[in-house]
Amino acid sequence: MAEQLITSIKAIKERLPISDNVSDKYTSFAIYEAQEFDLKGILGETLLEKIKADIVANTLTGVYATIRERSQFYLALRTAVHLTESTAFKIANAGVIQSNDEHSTNASKNDFQAVRKMYIDKSDVAKLDLQNFLNANNEQIPELHVHDCDKVNAETHSAVTCGIFLGGVRGKVL
Repeated sequence: MAEQLITSIKAIKERLPISDNVSDKYTSFAIYEAQEFDLKGILGETLLEKIKADIVANTLTGVYATIRERSQFYLALRTAVHLTESTAFKIANAGVIQSNDEHSTNASKNDFQAVRKMYIDKSDVAKLDLQNFLNANNEQIPELHVHDCDKVNAETHSAVTCGIFLGGVRGKVL
């Protein structure tokens, strides 16, 4: 069974300035990565699984429908981060190759990193917006309070993407 996505390729392409020629195969995989690696870290596994189950059962309503809607821009931006990687480089029998069209020029490494960082920075703003919504409505969302050792738990206080984590909450005055 295919993994349930909480957004669509069409919704992503409507929100991003990406070419219509980008393969749906790459886009759907990038959406999956954004949802399962990035969004799950915000919502937590329990809440994400509830939203996906409600979508399948066609029973998504109330605050859960609002969470899905408010997560769309974040998912689009994180999808762009993953797309920059998967469309620029391919794994082939010859190893890792850089794709190249006849009528286009590949971006330099610095340009590639700048575009990727731009989408990461924008997604941090969307992440903060989503986290603020979750914090403001946490009484209505019991799944945010589930803390299982074997699941990804919700993270609603650290909205900055950074390679270094020194512990504690960032951006929150205690």
